[in-house]
Amino acid sequence: QTSAAPRQQAEVQQSRIQHLEQLMRRLSERHENLATEASSYLASPAEEEMALIQEQLSDAEQARESIENQRVENSAQIETARTSVKQFSVELDQARSQQQSLNGRRASLEALQQAAMGDDAEKKWLDSKGLGSNPRLVDSVKPDDGWEVAAETVLGSYLQAVAVDDVVANIGLLEDFKKGELLLIGKTGQAAASGNKAKLLSDLVGGDAVQGLLGNIYAAETLAEAVALQPSLSPIESVVTQDGIWLGNNWLRVARDKDATAGVLKRKQELLSIGEQKQALDAQIDELETQRQSNENQLQELEAQRQEIAGSVAQQQSTYADLRSKLSGFQVQIEQLKARKERADKELAEVHQQQQLEQENLAEARQL
Repeated sequence: QTSAAPRQQAEVQQSRIQHLEQLMRRLSERHENLATEASSYLASPAEEEMALIQEQLSDAEQARESIENQRVENSAQIETARTSVKQFSVELDQARSQQQSLNGRRASLEALQQAAMGDDAEKKWLDSKGLGSNPRLVDSVKPDDGWEVAAETVLGSYLQAVAVDDVVANIGLLEDFKKGELLLIGKTGQAAASGNKAKLLSDLVGGDAVQGLLGNIYAAETLAEAVALQPSLSPIESVVTQDGIWLGNNWLRVARDKDATAGVLKRKQELLSIGEQKQALDAQIDELETQRQSNENQLQELEAQRQEIAGSVAQQQSTYADLRSKLSGFQVQIEQLKARKERADKELAEVHQQQQLEQENLAEARQL
């Protein structure tokens, strides 16, 4: 029994050494596996892919900001264009209203002018003699400003006189003129010599044909001036005031809207003024229509751009949301990998510590 005890003790020790050696081999394998696992976490492709996604996401954010700036600018341009279209429409409506007023006033004045130039029977007779399109005396008479009434007072119905080259050459046409009043006037005339007692009306009324009708007629700005001149007038002389009071050496004439031609010169001037206003207004309307149409076309283009931008915004939002989702997925994956690495590192440290301990145990067992 005494000899068997050492042998038995040696076998137990040998068994322990084998057990420790097996444990060391298992620990080495476990250590190698854990080291490989830990190193694999360091080289994870998820981090590289996440870095790429972050770069793409940064680009997407810049693109989204650029599109948003385009949207804001487009909205401002649309508002400006709408305001311009509205403003041009208002101005165009006002201009057309003025145009209608001018057209109405012109039609009214032209009707009065036509009535002042004789009745229909007289006009038909003139047309039949080839004189219907000839100008009238009123067309060539040009009184200075403020002397229209005086000129109308003196000229009266002569303002509707038909201008011809030679009055005598047209006398033969009168044989079948049975009713109404016909006035013919040569295209040129010369005022009779007058004295120098005052300013002459012929100096204040332009037009060659009219001069023969204004001889010996003085012009006075006020009735007091005319009355002061009246005693010195000869039987063939007269004086007319600016407001149409006509005095001879022993007579006086005042016509207030009784003559059919009353106001014809003022209407003529007003018609000329209306013509100029209408010409300017027509040009203004054309320009406003062009500008409004241009703004409407620009507005349509801007609204089409708005639709395109809205599509880009929707597409960009979808792309951005997709990238954010991928990024979140990679972040979760990386967090999981980090947690696994931490566990592997912790277990590797524990295995290494156990290896050291067992190595000491093995060395001790071999020394026994």
